[in-house]
Amino acid sequence: MTNGKRKGISPIIATVLLIAITIAAGLAIYGWVSGLISSGTANTKLVGTGSVTMTLVSVNSAGVTVTITDEGANSVTLTASNFYFVNSTGSFPANGIKGSTVSTSGTVKISPGTPAIITIAWPTSTSAGTLTGTYTLEIVGAQDSAGNAVIANSISVTYP
Repeated sequence: MTNGKRKGISPIIATVLLIAITIAAGLAIYGWVSGLISSGTANTKLVGTGSVTMTLVSVNSAGVTVTITDEGANSVTLTASNFYFVNSTGSFPANGIKGSTVSTSGTVKISPGTPAIITIAWPTSTSAGTLTGTYTLEIVGAQDSAGNAVIANSISVTYP
């Protein structure tokens, strides 16, 4: 015989637990899918004022050749000081930029929608001494002609 009392959790607590489990599973799936999608960012179009995309063209001992496209509404001017090679030992400035669109003063002005192909020279040295391994090429501290910070994707490159 039973005394009429049921053992278990209340329906309200059960509902709250089911909602919490569903939200946690949704966040886990979103994080997993976002990780898969963001792993191929070399050609990702970024959205925002002052945004540019870099697409890898080639890598050799002279440097990294990329196509840079201005996705924003204002022109972007870049110099060698805007390009950094980053790895586990630190962040290293580029040793210069070259290309048919690079001026004699070492700048490249990129107009909206017009791609520029430039070669970014490897750093002259790193804190670890010689250049070896894989680096992430990043654009740092750049602004467009309206003063907006430039948002750019990064590219993974391996020193030859």
